[in-house]
Amino acid sequence: MKEKIINNQFIYILRLYMKIDEYEYLCLCNELIYLAKEWKNMKYIDKELVSYLYELSNVVRNIFFSSKENLCDDEFCNRLEDIWIQLDKLITDCFY
Repeated sequence: MKEKIINNQFIYILRLYMKIDEYEYLCLCNELIYLAKEWKNMKYIDKELVSYLYELSNVVRNIFFSSKENLCDDEFCNRLEDIWIQLDKLITDCFY
């Protein structure tokens, strides 16, 4: 599961091409939902994965603000904002 999340191409494609790969995003969301269920009763969690999860929503947030400042396509910015909020929620759910 850790490898699936870390190796997911959504963030890579977003950073490199400034494109939203909906398939990769859906796969990432599904993995985060599964991770939240798996971590429900865990006493110890993987620090590397926690660090990566923390970075995920921040990367999307930063790209959103950068894109908004550069007056990019409204549809792209709106979708980025939705993704940022949803990723933040899914990641938060992993810790509760």
